[in-house]
Amino acid sequence: MLLSAMVHAQEAARCAASAASLDSLEGRVQWQGAGQSQWRDAHLHQTFCYGDTLLVQEKRAALRLSNNTLVRLNENSSLKLVPPEQSFWVELIAGAAHILTRTPKSFNVKAPYVNAAVEGTEFLVSAQSGINRVGVIEGVVRSSNAAGSVLLTQGQSTQTASSGEAPSAPVLLKLNDFVSWA
Repeated sequence: MLLSAMVHAQEAARCAASAASLDSLEGRVQWQGAGQSQWRDAHLHQTFCYGDTLLVQEKRAALRLSNNTLVRLNENSSLKLVPPEQSFWVELIAGAAHILTRTPKSFNVKAPYVNAAVEGTEFLVSAQSGINRVGVIEGVVRSSNAAGSVLLTQGQSTQTASSGEAPSAPVLLKLNDFVSWA
């Protein structure tokens, strides 16, 4: 118990404001601090700072962001907690994230080839080998990159967005294809 309290105190001292905490953990999750090269094993209820990167190596995990947004990450997913500027951003480097947000403020997810700006509440972003996809379960999300944008509503997804291409026109969301892991 004392060791656990000491670990939490060290984590709190690492950053002025916590960006997220690990709410759920199945399998193995590792994390890397901003500007560090060493990967460390994460533990349940651990807090993370802006600039930290998380890697879900086995199964899945769920993060609770400081704005009370829940981000579920699938196996082989990597996510960076980017310091908020005008809105809260997370960067999905690889894999898939299921996001539940009720925040009244703007919330954005960056992926290698497409960004998702929340104008609603529940959506998914997938960054897989050169192709990104965004799907909306509830609400409205704008999927955009330098080549263009598309507004997605409930039950819609982009088919693909890749380097140099605008997100595709909305198609019917095949929910099982997107969230069977969640």
